[in-house]
Amino acid sequence: MALLPAPSPAAAGPDGETAAGGGHTARISRTEYGIPHTLARDFDGLGYGYGYAFAQDNVCALAEPGGDLAG
Repeated sequence: MALLPAPSPAAAGPDGETAAGGGHTARISRTEYGIPHTLARDFDGLGYGYGYAFAQDNVCALAEPGGDLAG
């Protein structure tokens, strides 16, 4: 993860997706193996981007009743 200036919310392109919500903005790009890299202009945006990428990767475990993320 890196703390860098984030692009504007409308700037989602082929380099990644821009996640925005609640005043937080982060750019999430993934490597060819699916590892997320989060860029944001502040720690709030970084935390939002991290949570967004985590939710994308673990949506099934989060939706499961009594969801156990440990497996």
